[in-house]
Amino acid sequence: MKGLVVINPLPDIVFFWGDAEFTTHINRLGAREGIAEQNGILDEVDQNALVQFFSPLLASHRFLKAELDNPYSSISCENGFLFVLRQFGEHLYIAVCGDGSESEDFLKRKLYVFRRLAGVHYGPVIDELRPDSSHDRKKRWSYMSRLINTWAHLASTEQSFLVEAVERLNVNQALNETCINMLEQALSKVRSGGDKHAVHALLLVNTKLLALYSSRNACELQAADILAITLVVRTLFPTGDSLEELLSFTYTPSTPLSVRRVTTERSPTPSSTEYYSPSSSVEETEQEKSEGQGDSSPLPVPSRDMFHTPIIPHEQDSFHTPAAVQDSFYTPHQPAPASHRAPQPEQNPLLLSACEEAVDETAERSQEYFHMPAFLQTPLCTHSPHLLHCVPIMPGTVLVIVSEVPKSHLAGHICQCLLTLVTTEMMQGKKGGSAREGGQGRNLVEVLEGNVKRVLDATRKMKGGLERVHKDLVNRWDLVRKGGLLEYMDSTAANPPPRLETALSEFTRTLKVLFRLLFLTYKPPQAAEDKQRETMDTVQELVSKKICDYKDYLSVKAQRNVTMTTYLEDFPGLIHFLYIDRSMDLVIAPAINVTTHPEPGSFDHTAVLKVKVWEMVRRWQHYLQNSFTSSVVRDGDFCYSYFLWFEDPSGNPLSPQQPVKQVQGAPPGILAGHYYRDLCARCFPTMPVGAVNCYELMCMHVGVVPAEFVASHCRKLAAMLWETSGEAHSPISLL
Repeated sequence: MKGLVVINPLPDIVFFWGDAEFTTHINRLGAREGIAEQNGILDEVDQNALVQFFSPLLASHRFLKAELDNPYSSISCENGFLFVLRQFGEHLYIAVCGDGSESEDFLKRKLYVFRRLAGVHYGPVIDELRPDSSHDRKKRWSYMSRLINTWAHLASTEQSFLVEAVERLNVNQALNETCINMLEQALSKVRSGGDKHAVHALLLVNTKLLALYSSRNACELQAADILAITLVVRTLFPTGDSLEELLSFTYTPSTPLSVRRVTTERSPTPSSTEYYSPSSSVEETEQEKSEGQGDSSPLPVPSRDMFHTPIIPHEQDSFHTPAAVQDSFYTPHQPAPASHRAPQPEQNPLLLSACEEAVDETAERSQEYFHMPAFLQTPLCTHSPHLLHCVPIMPGTVLVIVSEVPKSHLAGHICQCLLTLVTTEMMQGKKGGSAREGGQGRNLVEVLEGNVKRVLDATRKMKGGLERVHKDLVNRWDLVRKGGLLEYMDSTAANPPPRLETALSEFTRTLKVLFRLLFLTYKPPQAAEDKQRETMDTVQELVSKKICDYKDYLSVKAQRNVTMTTYLEDFPGLIHFLYIDRSMDLVIAPAINVTTHPEPGSFDHTAVLKVKVWEMVRRWQHYLQNSFTSSVVRDGDFCYSYFLWFEDPSGNPLSPQQPVKQVQGAPPGILAGHYYRDLCARCFPTMPVGAVNCYELMCMHVGVVPAEFVASHCRKLAAMLWETSGEAHSPISLL
């Protein structure tokens, strides 16, 4: 019995997702209290009942925040229900679990991830989750529900989503070069086909990155955005997880692509290289290494001292591993041709994003091409507008072309304005006066004025209905300045005057209207869209022909990317490990292949291993949030160890300038927030961005291995993986 609700201050339900049991529970309670219609339809939640049940939570949360500056974060009920609450901007996000299958930490992470996914699809305009049309609202809620279900499934089955880091597919050098050349050709064809703003091309195999090619002047594609794109792809093109299902697909170049069926379902700093992609497999032969990579010089290794740590007694932690979600929750849909698309009288069709169009009508062509807007993170913008063009190559293998949107630079100025306004709002309350001391408030006003001026200058000569929005922006900004913004930010008053508060709210709303009109309603001309579809068909055929011979190889590698047998001889007693380079958010971990259909009465050792690994990671994430960066825990038959350390770009260990302190905010990861980037900033306040690299190593040994051997293994394994990842991440010269 699970649900997720987003509610605004009005209060309106901006978004609702609930499983069948929770939806039925809400409707029955509403009918019993006389606030819901007793029409016998229980598959859709009653909106009035939702508002009546969740409005008191919103009111009490706002009161505690305004009066005590200490709102509650979770509520546990006697009947077993658990509510976890987080406020982002003006919206309150509430996650609900009534069956005990999800812990408070998992529900907290779910809220942060959902906020990120909503931002990827709608930028800062979260209210777009609730269009006026009930028909459109149902489609958007349905799509976002499938998306969060996909995340919950992958977070419980894939190690890359467990630790929120990208896992590269380790392939031989020949295939690696083939993929890079192929993506370069694909990006070139897309550009020559009319899309001059195509900047990235990537191949995904299940949840793993096979190859990525970026144009020379493009901003680096962030690891968090790659994970978000992976979630979108897995939602649109779901596929079976078993190796047998993947190997059951057969393709011949003579088979027309239009009739193929898909089963439902950085370098750390910018460089002069145009791409990065996985290097050769750690399991390839020495001959392949010598032919494909050449010799590599020794690299610095982490210090042994960081692995000297006392044994911490095992605590009875209640970490819950989320239950897997069924794969069959989604049936792919496709936008109908513009001439066949029924008009929507309640809303301008241009306001429908490609997401809702794409889940409108079922059609065979949906399995061949899909495009949608996406708002990705760049150094200058938290929601930089892009377009994703996705085409399936084989079951589980999808090609994604990422294109920038015209006027994307303006999105950065709008987002900076909104971010500054949110920071201004955070400086309210009883603690706000002290936060504005020392000129911080005045500095914020200066930053806001600069970005507002850029937005007004850029929109002054715009046409197409934007003249009125520009005029509204000018008027709203005058009201903000006349309302005493500078005086308030210079003062120690707890809350702004009502006149200023109203002006700030209206100005924020107008900025979001501008963002929506510029980027959420963006739709290429029909002729350009038809040409783009033809180009993507050509690109799809090109990639399919070149990669079809590797189908079985990629299917196996997707399931068994790195095997533990590679390390058994050097590390006796080692059962499993996860090595994460947090400077680029890349993970190396042996595959865990749980039997899909075990025989009755059989004992699946990998299933037990998976449960232990998930518990281990959740435990260390909890410890890290409580300021533990290294520890060893014995629990029954196993010994678990965790180490987090810092290095400079040359590989020399760094000692934190400031101790790791417990802070409230996003949990460890990159989808939920910028935990590790913020951790480096807190521990090294005087170091520039990118000058500190962060690494994590989690190991699982049999319990009889002595502590000194565990520490020795961790040091040796960290050095080996450091060198391996260093080879894989080094810049590759242009082919």
